[in-house]
Amino acid sequence: MFNPHPQVQYLPLGDHAPCVVVDDALLAPERLPAFAQAYREDFQAAPPAVFPGLQLRMPEEFTALLHDVFRDHARRALGPAVCCAAPAA
Repeated sequence: MFNPHPQVQYLPLGDHAPCVVVDDALLAPERLPAFAQAYREDFQAAPPAVFPGLQLRMPEEFTALLHDVFRDHARRALGPAVCCAAPAA
């Protein structure tokens, strides 16, 4: 599902931790439209404090894999305390 060798950039943000950009994170992004179409009834409006629009709650297995991607590729820039915390349930 996730590319083991995505393109990762660390963009400086002044005196703060850098912005970590992970491109080509998915192995088959062309499959996402069909996935979204299959689950279109499950999308819900995002809470007010989140990026506006509809969102789909993903299975815990997906969330854990996504956490691993960010942990593996953001640790260098953000440090282990930020990157290695368990994902929120």
